[in-house]
Amino acid sequence: MPEYTRNIQALNDNQKAWFKNLNQCAVDIIEGPAGSGKTYIAVAEGCSRLDKKLTDRMIFIRPYVTTEDFGFLPGTLEEKMDPFMQPLIDVATQRLSAKRYNEYVLNGSIEVAALAFLRGRTFHNAWIVFDEAQNSTPEQMKMVLTRLGDHTKLIITGDMSQSDISGDNGLRWAINKLQGCPVVSTIKFSNTDIVRSNTVREIIKHLEN
Repeated sequence: MPEYTRNIQALNDNQKAWFKNLNQCAVDIIEGPAGSGKTYIAVAEGCSRLDKKLTDRMIFIRPYVTTEDFGFLPGTLEEKMDPFMQPLIDVATQRLSAKRYNEYVLNGSIEVAALAFLRGRTFHNAWIVFDEAQNSTPEQMKMVLTRLGDHTKLIITGDMSQSDISGDNGLRWAINKLQGCPVVSTIKFSNTDIVRSNTVREIIKHLEN
């Protein structure tokens, strides 16, 4: 097994804390505002580990608030899901190149998984990114959390302020239920952790005042 060298740098203290936890916990829950690097780091880190053969597969999962039925969209299931998964795909193609991303998809090393069809599956030797988790239900979150097999890392990301569902959501539920769990780490980013741009930082600051 080659020694792992990270090729992305932490830009603030919370990102440094997250990097420290990446090899220590089976599950990382990362909650915070848009632009704080949650999705980017989760996917970029997975791409690096996939390239270095430190994981066999990378799985992308996102909840769909509008519908879990893709029947009204044309194309294969993968083609129907791509628009919902585009933020994760964008990062992966940036880190890997579009050609290599497509190669990984074709050989099964990268899978864009429908949340509706996860029940009964178990992922071994995998890197799972569950993005926009604030739009999942507690039942969906429980299902994802119980898919983990051996040598699998689950990263849950979300922004509590952008939940599009009514009632309790899976992200809040998981944070509350898993406090003190030794295999789970939770990090909350704030507006000061926004790294996307100063423009986004200023917009969010004014929106929340």
